[in-house]
This record gives sequence, C-alpha cells and structure tokens, in this order.
Amino acid sequence: MTWFGTSPAVLNSLAAYLEESGTIVESHSLRFILSSGAPLTEKIRAFYQETFNVPVVESYGMTETGIITSTYQLPKGYKAGSVGVSTGLEIKILHGEILVRGDSVFHGYENSEESNHCYFIDGWFRTGDQGYLDEDGYLFITGRFKEMINRGGEKVSPYEVEKAILRHEAVNEAVVFPIPNNYGSEDVGTAVVLKEGQHINIIELRGFLQGLISAYKMPTQLYVVEEIPYGENRKVQRRLLKEELEKRYPDQIAAGGVSTGKGDDDSREVLSATEKIVLEIWKKVLKKQTIRTREDFFVMGGDSLKMALVYSELERILGIQVSINALFHKTTIKDLSAYIDSKGMVKSGYKYLVPIKETGNKAPLFCIHSVDGEVMTYHSLGEFMEEDHPVYGLRFVPEGIEWKHPLNFEQLGAEYAREIQVFDPYGPYNICGNCLGGVLAFAVAQVLVGNGKKVGMLVMLDSVFPKGTAGQQKLLRLFINSLDELKGYRLSGAVRMIVKKLRSLLNLLTRAALTKRYLNEADTGGCMVSLGMPKDVMLNYAHNIYQPGFFDGDVYYFRAVLDKMKQTSSPHLWAKMAKNLHLIDMPCRHNDIPGPENSKVLVKKLCSIMENRDA
Repeated sequence: MTWFGTSPAVLNSLAAYLEESGTIVESHSLRFILSSGAPLTEKIRAFYQETFNVPVVESYGMTETGIITSTYQLPKGYKAGSVGVSTGLEIKILHGEILVRGDSVFHGYENSEESNHCYFIDGWFRTGDQGYLDEDGYLFITGRFKEMINRGGEKVSPYEVEKAILRHEAVNEAVVFPIPNNYGSEDVGTAVVLKEGQHINIIELRGFLQGLISAYKMPTQLYVVEEIPYGENRKVQRRLLKEELEKRYPDQIAAGGVSTGKGDDDSREVLSATEKIVLEIWKKVLKKQTIRTREDFFVMGGDSLKMALVYSELERILGIQVSINALFHKTTIKDLSAYIDSKGMVKSGYKYLVPIKETGNKAPLFCIHSVDGEVMTYHSLGEFMEEDHPVYGLRFVPEGIEWKHPLNFEQLGAEYAREIQVFDPYGPYNICGNCLGGVLAFAVAQVLVGNGKKVGMLVMLDSVFPKGTAGQQKLLRLFINSLDELKGYRLSGAVRMIVKKLRSLLNLLTRAALTKRYLNEADTGGCMVSLGMPKDVMLNYAHNIYQPGFFDGDVYYFRAVLDKMKQTSSPHLWAKMAKNLHLIDMPCRHNDIPGPENSKVLVKKLCSIMENRDA
C-alpha cells in the first residue's frame, strides 16, 4: 500500500491509538496520506507527517462536483488553514460564497423538491460554503451558511470554535452544534471525545478558550462522549446532533454531563453590597432563581439583548453607566462587581449617551442606535477600535422626555445632536449608524451642520432609504408577489414554504396593528410607552415618514452584498441626498456588518477614513 485516504475523524482515532499504545512506526510503504470530508487540524497533520515522514494531503470537494482543490504539489508550498488550489475546476467567490464550474460538476438534481435555479448562478454551482481566495489562488474555507449558529443575533461559526477546542491537549475530537433555547435564539453546544485518562468540564474548557474566541461564541453545554455521532459519509448533521446525543448518551445527561458551573459550593459566600445588587439584576434578566457568583452570564443563556437590560438596571438602581466593553468582558457577578467598585462610578448625567470604549484622546466615534433603540450591537466595533479612538453610543430613551407624537427623526436628531455637543462642544464629529441608525445619523449630521459645526465623518451601514407612509402596503405587496416562488416546489416543499410565509404574514399584520394603535393613541404628556408600545414600532414609523434633506458633505455608505435585500436601490437614493456618496461593499449579510466577524475590517476602514479626513 502506497497511500490511504480517510476522514479527519478516523485520523484522530488512529493517532490516539498510536500514542496511547506506544506504537513506534519503524517502516512502511506509504508515499502520502489523504484527508477529506472535514477540516483537518494542524496538530493531527503534524503528527502524521512526523510519524510517517510523508506528506499529508488535504482535499476539498463534494459529491456534486468531485474534488475541487487539493494541497498536493502546491505551487508555493503549504499554507496553514488552506485547502489548497484548484485541481482543474474554475473557482470564484460571490458575496463570500464559493462557486465552481467545470466538466466534473453535475448539471442538476433529479426530482428535486426545490428548483435547480437555487443552486446555479449563470452556470456556476453554489457550494453553500463560505470562503476566500488569496492572491496565489489558495482557497480558504471559513464556514457553511446553513450551519451558522444564531446566538442572540450574533453569528457563530462552528468551524472556528471547533478549531479552538481541538487545541486543548485533552481533546481528541470535537464537534460544535446549535441548541435551541427558550429565547428565540440558539446556544452553542459541543461534544468532545477525550484522550485516554483525560477529564474536562465546561468551566475548564471555557477557561482554556478565553482569548481564543469571543465570549458569545463560548460553548454553554458540553457533552463528553465515547464517539461522535457521525452521519452518512462521516459528516456531522449539526442541526440534529443534540437529539442524537440525548438518544445515545441518556445516562451522561442524567448524571449532569451538561455542566454550567463550578463544582464548589458558593451558596454560603458572604456577598458585598454591589454583588447582591448585581445578583438580583441577573436573576431578573436571566429568569433564574439560583446563580453562582462565578458563573458566566453567556453560559446561562445571556446575549446582547439581555445585556442591554443589565445595563439599564445598573443605571436605574446604582445610578451608574458601565462601558459596554466592560460588560462583555466582566461576565461573572464577581468580576463585574469588582470592576464597578474599583472604578468608583458616578452617574454621567447624560440621557442618551452610553460609553462603549472610553479610552483615547482623538475625536470619538458616535454610534446611533438601530430599530431596537439599544447600542449593544456596536460592542465589537468598540472592541476592535484603535486605542486612541473612544467610542460612544446614543440609545433611545422613551420615558420621561417630552417627545412629540408621533415620534419623528427631526426631533430625535435634534436631541442627539444637542447631547453630542454638550459632551464635545467643538468637534469635528464622527457619526455612524447601522441600518435605521444610519438614517438617524444622517439626521443628526444635518442638525450639527445647521448649528455651524463640522462633521468629520458620516457613516451609514446598509441603511434603508425611508419607504414613506405606504411602507406597510409595499411590504404586503412584496409578500403577495413572493408567492410566485411556490411554482418551483413540489407539494411537500410548497407546504413548508407556505407555513414559513404565513408566519411572516402574521408578523407583518401584527406590526401593522400595533402601528395603527400607536397612531390612534392620544398624546399622553410625552410618555409614549404607557400602553407598552414596543420601541421598534415607534422608530419604524418615524423612519418611514422621515423626509431627509440635502447633506452638503460626504457620506460613506457600507453595503452588505451577501443578502438579496429589498433596499438595493438605497445607495442610489442616498446619493441624491448628499454632496458625495462613497459606496463600500462588505462581503457579509445585512445584520452582520457591525458583528464580530466583520468589525475588524470595518474598524480598519473607519480609522482610515478618519485619518484621511483629519490630514
């Protein structure tokens, strides 16, 4: 035998056997080893190359395409993380997705429930994998669209988390998968196969992962198993994995195999005054009666939306404002309380202004809230911002302010501009907003310029141009027109699509009813939430009726190109309302522009713009 090929899972198991048995490979006839079907870790690659002194070749392909790339005889040598170069097929990246075409690519699915036009674009087959090509034609795979985990609005790539877990010396195999929670999103689960005689729990694993991945990507449930439940062709069915694990390993779950806290009992611990307050806030927000002081907020089901509630409660009860970045780093009661006590915080006195990143001497970046009225979505932007640039957010506060009825962007823009000027009387002002927040940023910039102030940078992150008062009717027409898509489905597929569309219609009608009720409310002395009206209803209506004037300056519009959004004409419309519009494409989805995966790139571009305008 001169070569053999198998999956990384088998290679992992064989490596574990060789190490545990103390087997020494003295002679063999192998010329190379082939790995395919899943990502191969650098640790396993190095083990086989050292043990057998032969190349370990990795290939990437699909049943529909054959082999797409290989690391065999690479033109410029091996590159860590790459699956090599093309073996003959053409490869291109469209909106972050890997597309291929060539003689070995199939022509379409037979008797498919979904029409084949979903899988082909101008003769190119859509693999469903995310990735990029470097300048040398080397392909790198970063994830798979259907396998992304939605954690409170943040997107988690299972591949990234698995790669980090496999760096732990006790772990032989690892798989990461979504676990639906009770809050309409997903938690991150992981199952691991350990090396002989090794032990690990969720706290130890999360401690190891600190610094390797972001806090929101941390696993919240850990299954230590004897074997990963692989499906056909040794591939993991991530969406079905939790159910399969419960079937195969019921005893482990019953015995507490899913761990969320340390083993030590801190129930008798004497708490400080701050710790008692933070504990009660967490119980209220997380809806839990028992919380240990060293348990992680995100492990217990917390996300960015719940963190916004923690922020509001801290401000209401303690009268302080904790920076958003601190909240995402101090994720235990012990750490957060110690941070609050050490800072000696006092209330800032601002109604809307929220610190995200306070350090830095340069002109700050002001980020305007989106439709939820909160600024937690910008925490990653603050995380990666250069040290000299502070970052602040402006949130929507409905209560206790004399708002006009119905709410409008002109008043919001004036209020936010006033508070920005109180904070920094001189400027120039750098203003940014995501989606609806970008439209508000436009309104704020107009007020500042009208006050004789200089706007250094105005950034709109995929911001939809106002629809006008007929926005709801337009959405309804779009829904009706979309029913034409059902023609490409067989009966079972059509039924699923109808159910999905009916849910969308129900949500649309609910929002329309709330908007009508909101408009029929009498002015209640400025308190527009007396009947529990959601913020997004008020802000959406204000957005629809907004009529932006001309802005005599530069607008930097970042467009998400990965989604087929309904606002494709927005950049063209905004261009008519600004002296200069600079269009910058981002290879991501609409909701992900300010997220952790894209914030590094976004921050780099923003800092470059600010430096060029300052020069």
